Amino acid sequence: MPFDSAAIRNEFPSINLCDGGLPRIYFDNPAGTQVPRRVIEQISDCLVRANANLGGHFASSRMACELVDAAHQAMADFLGAGSAEEIVFGQNTTSLIFHISRSIGRTLSPGDEIVLTRMDHDANIGPWLMLAEDLGLKVRWWEVDTATFELDINALEPLLGERTRLVAVNHASNALGTVTDVAAVVERAHAHNALVFVDSVQYAPHALIDVRALGCDFLVCSPYKFYGPHQGVLWGRRELLEGLTAYRVRPAGDVLPHKFETGTLSHEGMAGTLGAVEHIAWVGQAWAGLPRTAGAGLSCGALSSCCRDTKTSWSGRCSRGSRSCRGCGCSASPTRRAWRGGYRRCRLSVSSTRRRQSCASWRGTISLPGTGTITRSNCIGSWAWSAAAACASVLPNTTPWPRSSNCSRCLARWYKRLFTILITRSRGDEKWPGPMDRK
Repeated sequence: MPFDSAAIRNEFPSINLCDGGLPRIYFDNPAGTQVPRRVIEQISDCLVRANANLGGHFASSRMACELVDAAHQAMADFLGAGSAEEIVFGQNTTSLIFHISRSIGRTLSPGDEIVLTRMDHDANIGPWLMLAEDLGLKVRWWEVDTATFELDINALEPLLGERTRLVAVNHASNALGTVTDVAAVVERAHAHNALVFVDSVQYAPHALIDVRALGCDFLVCSPYKFYGPHQGVLWGRRELLEGLTAYRVRPAGDVLPHKFETGTLSHEGMAGTLGAVEHIAWVGQAWAGLPRTAGAGLSCGALSSCCRDTKTSWSGRCSRGSRSCRGCGCSASPTRRAWRGGYRRCRLSVSSTRRRQSCASWRGTISLPGTGTITRSNCIGSWAWSAAAACASVLPNTTPWPRSSNCSRCLARWYKRLFTILITRSRGDEKWPGPMDRK
């Protein structure tokens, strides 16, 4: 049946909000998405009917246990996992990576090597750098090809050796939307008996993830990137999770997945994550032709296949029609994006009062040599703004300001030029200045 974007937009109450009589516009989706009614209802229902700790012999506790189990199963379906016991919930992916990196570190020895990339979010770099410093590990850097803005798979092979123990890589860049061929990375890393840790935070909102088909060993994602609440989710191969030592208190059990889920988690957050997967499954059932009895994983898969056939992402299909860029004439349609993570990573201007207050230089101007001036009215987002401020004195005259600040493709071209400069400046420096949106 025809795709009805209006019906989907009606599922998001925040779309109807107004500021000063004008409808609110949400351009900061790289830092998080709005939530549909199912998420709100699941969170509310949890706090009303299942607000209790697990393991009790009373109604609200039993309902909380059922809810937690359902959330694990939903994410197992979403990621194509073999078991819900391979799914670990946490406060966010950064915390989960810090936690699991310490557990993996107990299996490593001084002199062992790990491979990190210059394209990753710092959440998939910082924890491993700190682990390397603590244990005396050697870090090898997989550089970005500045001609293609991709990770050249042929450049990985020379970095792998007898002592390579882990390769940490992103599934899609949070800065550029560039998609990494994870299966090819896994093939080469496993040939050297190295583990592969995948950051899929920016990929999960746009395409189906099948961890068993990818063959990776660990994978993380953030539900609030695909309509859920602020949560982190880790998937790990069962045999690996069972063999790792979890950092936990002594009374906690030693069974999966709870041995890695320290303390009392946000059950309401897990309920919201369940609601997010249910929403995506509903879209798959309603517009991808699946029956209501189809599982969440099948529904998400059908929706992903439908979107891939039309070169769109499931988050992008909820946007309004298209516009033409007056500056360059290219298409600025939010629903016909290039299939590179949906170009969702282009930082458009943000109207958030909190974000304005957090950027000390937000209301100022920056003079770029040979380019004119960046002002608050045409900046391309908080990270690009701060990066431009940091590099204003060194940007070459060949880095023109985009002809249109309203066109995602113009902004993407300018953003790539800026990214090239940042990569060049960061080489040899382990403190990679990655985009600073939190996970």
